[in-house]
Amino acid sequence: MSSDTDPRLVLSQLVGKGIQPQNWNSLGSVNVNRMVEECAMQPHLYACVCKILGESKNDLRKKRAEYELTKSEVEAQMRKNPEIFGLPGKITETAIASAVLREDIVISVRMELICAESRVDAANALVGVFDQKRSMLDNEVKMLVSQHYHEEATVGQMSSELVEDKITRKRSEQKR
Repeated sequence: MSSDTDPRLVLSQLVGKGIQPQNWNSLGSVNVNRMVEECAMQPHLYACVCKILGESKNDLRKKRAEYELTKSEVEAQMRKNPEIFGLPGKITETAIASAVLREDIVISVRMELICAESRVDAANALVGVFDQKRSMLDNEVKMLVSQHYHEEATVGQMSSELVEDKITRKRSEQKR
């Protein structure tokens, strides 16, 4: 596995830069010539992407709280000094709500919130990529076991219990 396609490297880059789907090309693929390494790395990599998701969700919660606090502070300032914000003499709830959303600081914090929401969406998709990869690894291992014991079966028919039963049967036949 080259360093540019090493999932551990790609994941460490994702943590540092933010999650970008164009960095995922190598994450979901399975190298069937290195099944042992692929299977061994999968739990660690899955834990890493779950950690990324957890951190993204935590960041989103902070950004939501920051957004609400900023809106409340600006609204309080508008109520206290409406003329500074160019509000008319009679202040209505609608006028304040509209003016709050037009303030630069509120717009800036809202954009940060939108970015945090996007990172959570991307992290959820990344977890989905690794769920799919786990499924692909399971199916590939089942097919390899089936081929090894010269048994015909489809992936859908193979379950881990069935595979274990067939292995046990084959071993007992070989001992006789």
